[in-house]
Amino acid sequence: MTFNVFSVDRLSIVGFFITVLLWLGGSLSAQSVLYSSLNTTGSGTAMTTGTGTAFTSATGFERGPGLTFNSGVTFNSRGWTIGATAGADDYLQFTATIGSSAVNLSSLEIRYDRSGSGPSEIVIEANGVQIFSDSGVSQTGEENTIDLTGVPSLQNLQNTTVVFQLFGFSASSGSGTFDIEDIVGGDTDVGAVLTAALVVPVELQSFVAEAVDQQAYLRFTTATEQNSSHFLIQRSGDGRAFSTIGKVDSKGDSQREVDYLFIDEYPLPGISYYRLHQFDFDGTNEYFGPVAVRFEGKDMYEPQIWPVPAQDVLQIDFLDSDQEWTVQLYNVAGQLLLERLITDKSTRTTLDVQQLPAGTYILRSVSRSQQYSQKFIKK
Repeated sequence: MTFNVFSVDRLSIVGFFITVLLWLGGSLSAQSVLYSSLNTTGSGTAMTTGTGTAFTSATGFERGPGLTFNSGVTFNSRGWTIGATAGADDYLQFTATIGSSAVNLSSLEIRYDRSGSGPSEIVIEANGVQIFSDSGVSQTGEENTIDLTGVPSLQNLQNTTVVFQLFGFSASSGSGTFDIEDIVGGDTDVGAVLTAALVVPVELQSFVAEAVDQQAYLRFTTATEQNSSHFLIQRSGDGRAFSTIGKVDSKGDSQREVDYLFIDEYPLPGISYYRLHQFDFDGTNEYFGPVAVRFEGKDMYEPQIWPVPAQDVLQIDFLDSDQEWTVQLYNVAGQLLLERLITDKSTRTTLDVQQLPAGTYILRSVSRSQQYSQKFIKK
């Protein structure tokens, strides 16, 4: 028995597909970095906002040893470097601690201004890597959102702490000041907002099964991949007991669509169910599917029903979509439990069977020229 595996750029998708969005990692978690409005010691406070588990903690702003507090209602500091290069002790700093959930840092939003003799240039570093510079700091205030997605050292982080430092220099006087301001539209005393996205190992965009010359063509597309090792291709004749029939190596890491094709040259007679078992390099795994395809020994126009057995919903795929269908659901005693007219000539409909007792039922599908009776099990 042989199987063919391909990884391709783009393929025409025919048949039905399942879209799986694993957007736990798509939602953003935010950490707000605060300062004390009457901060005479140089230590700020901290507050966690937003949802998710991207961060376990974040400190408030604190000053480097070369700076001193300047009276005011925001985090105002003096003693900045007069020279044209940053001084090692003249910085503002906060840290963010990431827990066991891997994250990609997304952005840092910060608002600031200076006095006329304050530092006209700043650079911001994250763990010693420069992420931002401003060679013309405004005296009237400016707000910047720094994109961190292109900084490799700030991606796929877990169980670590990131130190953010803002260095100011090119001041015309040591008494000149630099001020962290409230974020516009934010809470009072919020001086910066750091956001991150939980890492998504695989975002599956589509999964298709198609009968081609008595072979099963399985096409699936990933929208993104992170630390993905491989997919196991699994097959079942009843939708319950699956066995592995092949393996497809993943791209691994990708932020663009990747298409895969697996060919089962010897599918089962009748209906074959297929699912994907995806593995990360660390052993984390996830199932996608199932999808189904029909072969010889069955009327090619007979509706496909799955999953088998059904638990909450029963999906019906009409292979002849040019006709209207009436769907009737009976128990084994012949009692009509449900009837639905499908008038939109759709290729798919779903029945809610959650309230049905466990047992065997009969689904009758009737069109203008065809009728079918199929048994299914409700568990």
